[in-house]
Amino acid sequence: MTKLNRNQEVWEGWTIGHIIDNLKPTMDTIMQGNSFYKPFHDVNELTDFIKKEYPLNQFRGNVRAAKAVAKYFAEDYHISKMAVKGRE
Repeated sequence: MTKLNRNQEVWEGWTIGHIIDNLKPTMDTIMQGNSFYKPFHDVNELTDFIKKEYPLNQFRGNVRAAKAVAKYFAEDYHISKMAVKGRE
């Protein structure tokens, strides 16, 4: 797995590690198919979901942090970097 600075502050004390730890149970549920959200097939879907789940300024102006969190989960769940045609 790519080295990630979990201690990087994103917004007012929130670190990348905090966001990952808070999203992990939700991501587990989604990727196991036990959620009303469909499992993610590409990083773009995942990034959009993460930005939607954390609208409380955590990623305001910090696109790199959102992408770092998405990349962490993409690697953890083996999510493709590109969309696959025909998948909805």
